[in-house]
Amino acid sequence: MNQSEFDNLLQTAYERDLTDGELAKLERWLAANPADQAEWKALDHLLATLPDTPVATNFTARVLDEVRCAETTHPALGQVAMAPVGRSLVSLLESGESGRVEPQRTHVFSGRERHSSSRHNNMTYPQRCLRTDRYIYIRNFKPNRWPAGDPQKLDSSGKLGPMHGGYHDIDACPSLTFLIENRTKPGIAKYFHRSVDKRPGEELYDITIDPACLDNLALDPTHYKITQTYRDQMDSYLQKTGDPRALGQGDLWESYKRYSRMRSFPRP
Repeated sequence: MNQSEFDNLLQTAYERDLTDGELAKLERWLAANPADQAEWKALDHLLATLPDTPVATNFTARVLDEVRCAETTHPALGQVAMAPVGRSLVSLLESGESGRVEPQRTHVFSGRERHSSSRHNNMTYPQRCLRTDRYIYIRNFKPNRWPAGDPQKLDSSGKLGPMHGGYHDIDACPSLTFLIENRTKPGIAKYFHRSVDKRPGEELYDITIDPACLDNLALDPTHYKITQTYRDQMDSYLQKTGDPRALGQGDLWESYKRYSRMRSFPRP
C-alpha cells in the first residue's frame, strides 16, 4: 500500500466500516509508518464524539468545488443543495481572508444522531454542538447511552459476546484494539475511558487553552453564566429550526430505517 491508498482508506473510514481486508492493509501500513498513526488515532476519537478539530487544509477548495458542481448540475437549487439549513458559507470561502471575516457570525451549530449500528434497536446518540471562537458547548440528549456504542453485542445465535467487544461507533482499527487490550494499564486506562465512557448531559470546553477538549467546564461555578448563555442560545436555535429533539419529538430520529448491516445488542 502507498500513501495515496492510505489517504483513501482514511476517507473510506469516514463513510463506512472498513472490511477485514482493508483493516489488514491498514495495520501493515501503520506498523511500517508510525508517523501516520496519530492521524488514524485522531479519526478514531472524532467519529465517536463532537470535539473541536482542525479543518482540513483543502476544505475550502473541496466545498467550493461542490458548490460549483451543484450550481452547474442543479441550477434551480443553487446553494440550497449544499446548505439546506443555516446561512451560506460561500461568501466566507470565496473571500480569501482568514479570521473573523463577517463580525455578525459569532458561532456555528452542528449535530449528530447516528454513525453506525452501535446500540440496541439501532438507537442513536443524539448530540448538538455550539462553537464560538473560544468555547464549545455540547448537549448530550441521552447521557444514559454509550457514546462510542454499547460495550457488548450479541452474536448470530443471540449469545452475549465478551465485554468490550462492541464500541462500534468507533470503526474497527489498530488504535481501538490497542486501547481495549491495554485498558487496565496505568498509562493507557485514562485514554480508554475518555474514548468510551458515558458523558454528562452538557459539556463546555475552552478551546483556547484546552484544544483537545479534556476539561469539562459545564459544572464549574465560574463558568455557570457562560454555560447558561450557550444553553439558551442552543434552545432558541433548535426551536427556531424545528429540531425534533427540542420539540419533544426526538423519537423521530430513532425511527429512520438503516439499510446497511444491522448488529444485535442486549436490551438496555
